[in-house]
Amino acid sequence: MRSIKLRYNMTTSKTNQRAVDSSYEKLSKTLRQDKELTALQKLLYTYMLDKYMFFVSKGQEFYESLDTLGEELGVNRTTVHRSLEGLIQKGYVKKHTRKKKGSFLECIYEVEDRYNLYA
Repeated sequence: MRSIKLRYNMTTSKTNQRAVDSSYEKLSKTLRQDKELTALQKLLYTYMLDKYMFFVSKGQEFYESLDTLGEELGVNRTTVHRSLEGLIQKGYVKKHTRKKKGSFLECIYEVEDRYNLYA
């Protein structure tokens, strides 16, 4: 039987751990520990909040298709729709629908910064 030796580089590991910790710590502790939201809803909420704040800062409305949200989060549009409806029902997101080019509908989103991530 052949043995394999694995080398562990402490410097790289500590640096990578710091990067993980710092990005994780950017989320408010109350959001991370919120039992009201699923993990996907937390991810969707923070993604939409970032986009919403960007568009608001430019004086624009935020709208995104379910397909685009799904691609960004790595899930299908049905899963995004289900999670988004949960956020809407819980008051994290407001959705306004308007007609665009004939029978097409466009959804405009308002995302509430409940955890003061942008304070």
